[in-house]
Amino acid sequence: MRRPANLDVLLQPRPPSPLQEIHDERFERHGVRLLLKRDDLIRTTVPWDTDVLGPLDL
Repeated sequence: MRRPANLDVLLQPRPPSPLQEIHDERFERHGVRLLLKRDDLIRTTVPWDTDVLGPLDL
């Protein structure tokens, strides 16, 4: 298996994803807090639509 040259970039630690609180009276009425972990907001140096790891067998 070949190792891509930019695998080190992929393995670098990224900042934690932010949490977003969802306010809804149905949750609040029952004392529930809903927090979404927004991994989609993490900025990365490698665009995920590139073929960084080479072909993948599914």
